[in-house]
Amino acid sequence: MNGKDTAVIILAAGLGKRMNSSIPKVLHPLAGRPMLLHLLDSVIEISPTRIILVIGPDMISVGDRVTETGCQIETVIQEERLGTGHALQQTEKILGDFDGNLLILYGDSPLITSATMRAVLTARSEKSNPAVVVLGFYPKDSEGYGRLIIDASGNLDRIVEYKDAEDQEIESNLCNSGVMALDGKVIFNFLSQLSDNNASDEFYLTDIVKLSNENGRTCLFVEGNEEELVGVNSRKELAEAETIMQNQFRDAVLENGATLIDPSSVYFSYDTKIGRDVVIGPNVFFGLGVTVCDGVIIKAFCHIEGTSIEKNAIIGPFARLRPGSEI
Repeated sequence: MNGKDTAVIILAAGLGKRMNSSIPKVLHPLAGRPMLLHLLDSVIEISPTRIILVIGPDMISVGDRVTETGCQIETVIQEERLGTGHALQQTEKILGDFDGNLLILYGDSPLITSATMRAVLTARSEKSNPAVVVLGFYPKDSEGYGRLIIDASGNLDRIVEYKDAEDQEIESNLCNSGVMALDGKVIFNFLSQLSDNNASDEFYLTDIVKLSNENGRTCLFVEGNEEELVGVNSRKELAEAETIMQNQFRDAVLENGATLIDPSSVYFSYDTKIGRDVVIGPNVFFGLGVTVCDGVIIKAFCHIEGTSIEKNAIIGPFARLRPGSEI
């Protein structure tokens, strides 16, 4: 990372209509914790100077939940949902004099790691002093994604949204994740030049690349990992994100010295603690608030929540341990 102050801006005003839910999209849980809070966990690891959350006027519950992180988070209301560029414009009233990095993230993309955030910010310190650094990736299925168009020098020339792209531009498989690091000194001036003359009649944040180039500023891209950049816009995508997260937990448990007889059938919550030399049988579910000490054997078909299990205990099979249990 460069030595400049960083303000992280999380865009989270989307209604999430495809979720078919009365719950704000970013509060739907992964491993028992709202996806937005998973994202904030990673944000906190990079120690930004400021964290700003952009939400809609009907999403007060989102602002309430982020207090659980214990860190100071500023909230900005996007009264009208006129696109991602418009959402970022709403932060000018509190960031208009901020001359550090602006890191743009999305509340419905909870799996991005702090290491990837740092890589994007580090690219902002390149000698070319890019006004914009975009996180791109090569997905297995690129349909629907905007495309990063790279010039002959290897710099980022523009981003074309899928709805507006021509056939030749669609052929490029380098796609836009939406994550960007921006130069706070100039970006709000460029944002004031955005137009909604496009297929969606919205103010695209992606147009900031073209505007930066037109104003004589370089733009770069960093390649990211598709698995980190999964966006959750439907229940199906929520399930896909859950699978990715559960696999990460399973890998960590195995790496830390436990045995999973059938890893794919064991489900963890975000706060599950598993000791060494623990053996976990098939079809075991850990709800919130479970601690398992060393040497424990948990046999098949157990459901455990809010429980502390001491060393060398044997649980199950078919055990149901409820909150407050101590074994």
